[in-house]
Amino acid sequence: MDWWSKFYASTGEKNKYGTYLERGLDTLTVYDRELEKVEGFQGLSDFCRTFKLQRGKTREDGEDPSVVGEFKGMFKIYTLPDDPSDPAPPRQFRKLPPNGVEECLVRVYVIQAQGLQPKDANGKCDPYVKITLGKQTISDHENYIPSTLEPVFGKYVTPLVV
Repeated sequence: MDWWSKFYASTGEKNKYGTYLERGLDTLTVYDRELEKVEGFQGLSDFCRTFKLQRGKTREDGEDPSVVGEFKGMFKIYTLPDDPSDPAPPRQFRKLPPNGVEECLVRVYVIQAQGLQPKDANGKCDPYVKITLGKQTISDHENYIPSTLEPVFGKYVTPLVV
């Protein structure tokens, strides 16, 4: 039994989860909308903010039709004072990372997409996973999912080092 069996058992897709439920294993609660809109979560008013993802550059300050998605998370960047006796900026971590370039390992899990824009004449699209981080690009174009606006990818992208 794997994570996908648990996911499909939770969404009721019996032909995809086999004997998962008969084994007495746990399921997930899968919501049909963003967690911010689920009444019990009070709008997820935690540390995260929502950043609009845009295709290309914006042209004006108003609502731009090039918005293609959202990233929910938080970025905090602080400059350290020149004088070591000045108070340090507020910290999210016990130790601030060193100044300069820092190598990071980035893992990307792409589960599914919802409400994609149609690109084909049939009102659907042929989505695939493409991730660009810095100068690295990973494209899984050869494994596109034909004719859908609600693809389930279930992919773990090989770790990227930036």
